[in-house]
Amino acid sequence: MVLNIDAAVLKDAGTSITGIKEYQYLTANRFSENPNPAFVNLYNNDSGAFPFRYIHHNDATDGRLSPNVNIGAITVIGTNQNITNECPEIFLVNEPDISTLGDIKETKGDLFNQTLGTLGDLVDNGNTPQMVNWVQTANQPRRAVRVYFKIMQQAPFTSDAVLEEVSKKEVGFSKGMIRNILRQHPQAAKSAQIQENLDNRISQLPQFMRNQINQGLNTIGAKEQMELEANTYKKERDEAINQAVLLLGADTLDRSDEMIDFLSGTSELGFQYRIANLYDQKGETALATAILADIGTWELSEKETADHVACIGLRSLLQAWEAEGKDIALLAEEDLDLLHDYAVQPNITAGKAIAILRQNGNTDYPEPVYFPELPTEERRIVEVQDNDAISAISVYPNPTSTYLNVRYDLSRYESLSLQIVDMTGKVVHQRQLNQSQDEIVLITENYPTGPYILSIYADNQLIESKKFNITK
Repeated sequence: MVLNIDAAVLKDAGTSITGIKEYQYLTANRFSENPNPAFVNLYNNDSGAFPFRYIHHNDATDGRLSPNVNIGAITVIGTNQNITNECPEIFLVNEPDISTLGDIKETKGDLFNQTLGTLGDLVDNGNTPQMVNWVQTANQPRRAVRVYFKIMQQAPFTSDAVLEEVSKKEVGFSKGMIRNILRQHPQAAKSAQIQENLDNRISQLPQFMRNQINQGLNTIGAKEQMELEANTYKKERDEAINQAVLLLGADTLDRSDEMIDFLSGTSELGFQYRIANLYDQKGETALATAILADIGTWELSEKETADHVACIGLRSLLQAWEAEGKDIALLAEEDLDLLHDYAVQPNITAGKAIAILRQNGNTDYPEPVYFPELPTEERRIVEVQDNDAISAISVYPNPTSTYLNVRYDLSRYESLSLQIVDMTGKVVHQRQLNQSQDEIVLITENYPTGPYILSIYADNQLIESKKFNITK
C-alpha cells in the first residue's frame, strides 16, 4: 500500500496514520533509491536546508517514509512492503555520532572550565570585591599609590568593575595614574560604561590622555585573549550539546534521559530551562519545579528575571488547565487572551504560547525567531587634537610624600629627557621621555625629605626647571 499525504495535513491532525507517529516525531528515513539530495528527508527540499538525521526505525510497528518528489508531501509505505534497502542504525550527514559528541562536550567543557578557573585566579588576584573597595577608599596619596601599584602589577587582569571605579575617581589617584591604569588594560577603551564615566568626570582628563587610552580599541589584551579562548571552548561545547539533542530528539524512541544527561552539568540558563521542560514532558514535575526554583536563586539580569517570571507563569497556567481537564487544542477565548500576553514577549516562552495558539487556529503569529540583542548605537571615538595644552611643565602635588605628577607639553621639541637632582646636585632620577606631551607619575616615597629640582631637556639643552619638596 502506498499513500500520499500532505505533510501539513499530518501536522495539523496530530495523530498517527498507518502506523506513522505524529508529525513532530517523523524519522528522517531515506528509502528512495534516487540519489537526488532533495530526497534525503522532508526538510531538505530547499537548497541549504539543515537536514534531519534518521536514527531508529522499527519495521514491526512503524510505517516507513519516503520523500515524495512533490515538495511538501510524503509517501507512507505499508510495513509489509518488501524494500531492499535496510534501515541503518544511524544515518549521518557529515556529522559526528552521539559518542563523538559526548567526547567533544566533555573535552571542550573541561577546557572551558579550566580557562575560566585560571582567569578567575588572575583577575583582581581572585578577589574583585576587595579590589573595588581598595579603589573606592584610596583617597589619600599614600594609600592611592599602594592601590595603584597593585593594579599595575596585575595588569591587564583587572576586572571591569575595578576599572569602572578607577575611571570615576576624582580624589586620590592623579590623572596620570588613571590614564596609566586604563591604558594598561585595553578592555577599558572598549567599555561603554568606562567611556561614559570619563565623559562625566568633574575633572576631565586632557584629550591626549583620552587618545592614549583609546589606543586599546585596536589592541587585544591577555585577559581579552583568554576570554576569547574560553568563549570558543564554550561555543564548541554548546554546539556539540545542541547537535546531540537534535539527533536524540529526531529518534522514534524516547531518549529524553540521554538528552537530559547531555544538557546537565553546564550551569547554562538556557540548558536548565530545556532540562526542566524535558522533566515536565516525562511527567516528573517535581524535578522540573526544583530546577526552576533553583534558577530563581541565581543572580539574573533584569531581562532574565522577566523571562523567568514569564516561564513560571505560563507553566503554572498550563498546569492549571491540565488539572481542569481542558483540551489544549480547544481553548476558550478568555484562555487564548491569556496566551496572547505571553506570545508577544521576546523570549523562549513566547514560542510555546504561539505553538498553542496555532493549534487553536490562530495563525496571526509567525514562528518566533530570536536573535541576540545588538547595540542600537555604535560609539564613535574620534582622536582629536588636545585643546588643553599647557605652556611647558607643571608638577603636583607640591609638597608631596608618595608620588609626583609631571605634566608637560613640549610638542615643538624632540628627544626629550627628564632629570631630578637634590640640593647637593646629586642626580636621583633620570629618564627619557617618549612622548612630546604627557603626564607621568613618579614614585617619591623612598626619597629623603627636602627640596628637589626637576628639569626637562631637549637635545641636551635645558628647557625648563621646577622646584618641589618632599615631606613625610
